[in-house]
Amino acid sequence: MARRMRVASLVALVMLVAEKRREITILTALGARGRSIYRIFLVQGLLIGLSGTLLGLAAGLGVCWVLDTFPLFEIPPGVYPGSDRVPVLVDGMDLAWVVGATLLICLVATIFPARKATALKPVEGLRFG
Repeated sequence: MARRMRVASLVALVMLVAEKRREITILTALGARGRSIYRIFLVQGLLIGLSGTLLGLAAGLGVCWVLDTFPLFEIPPGVYPGSDRVPVLVDGMDLAWVVGATLLICLVATIFPARKATALKPVEGLRFG
């Protein structure tokens, strides 16, 4: 499931480059360097990844809070010693690792479309865009 979502976001960034081909070539024709176009797509990919990461973090913490606060699922006595509810433990270090790994994956997934955007030739983009 997570792999499918990463592939979908990579495809979305590649499609964004394809849709913005004309704008990229116009910027290049006006004198924008490949490095600045690369940075634009890198920042855009990281912002998309950051917003998804924060939404997922909020949803996950919300589910943990609901499970910890309300007895939605009861465990038969003796299955888990000490409680008859689903145990929930939110560790800050685990959250930091997951958020860091997610942002690293988003950064790596953004590199390919950003490089593809810098490789566009101005004449081809204006002709076929």
